[in-house]
Amino acid sequence: MQNSRVTAVLGPTNTGKTHYAIERMLSHRTGAVSYTHLTLPTNREV
Repeated sequence: MQNSRVTAVLGPTNTGKTHYAIERMLSHRTGAVSYTHLTLPTNREV
């Protein structure tokens, strides 16, 4: 099995994350992009 790695591209909305991920994927022979929407808790108590 070859060495493989997973890279998470995180950041605010409209900062080019998807564009960056697709460009990086297309520069390799194989790859995949997954979209997951995470809602993180704020600093206030819940």
